[in-house]
Amino acid sequence: MPRRCISLFLVLVFAAQISGAEIPDVYKPYVVAIVVEDGRQAVRVSHHGIFPLQFLSAIEDGIRVQIMTEIVIRRKSKSFFIRDEVFALLEFSRSIRYNLIEGRYSISNDSTGGVLYFTSRNRVLQSLAAEIECLIEERKHFLPGVSYYAEARIVMRMGRLYPPFNFLSILSHESPWVRSEGYTP
Repeated sequence: MPRRCISLFLVLVFAAQISGAEIPDVYKPYVVAIVVEDGRQAVRVSHHGIFPLQFLSAIEDGIRVQIMTEIVIRRKSKSFFIRDEVFALLEFSRSIRYNLIEGRYSISNDSTGGVLYFTSRNRVLQSLAAEIECLIEERKHFLPGVSYYAEARIVMRMGRLYPPFNFLSILSHESPWVRSEGYTP
């Protein structure tokens, strides 16, 4: 029983420390589009990349931040009484950390394992503000004459690693879903 009280107390103290690092609603998708170029099918998501300084300060304090862009592509139903069918689910996930000893930020792509390193806050913000493009699986093809649309949102989770290296999520932010215009091949 006392261990649970101590753990709860530590969580509350840590949450109070990062309360100034809340994520504003400006980091959300504002343009979602289904694109087909050179036989490749993809969804492009542009978003507002405006972060407060508290966000990067929280990263510099040792908080790990994971940013996921969730995308749902739906096939529009022809009847008002039938729900639209899910055609594909896509996700683009990145983790951001700061290494105090090396004095640099690392942004890792959780899907591919690729890592980008930056020493400047401005370069980190430019990287996070870049447009995202998620490819749709090759075995999924749009049917001619059927209307499709995509919806996207950004989910941010902040947390810290505590010994014995258990990940404790402290703060989660989910943007509202943003819907694309219809696409008919």
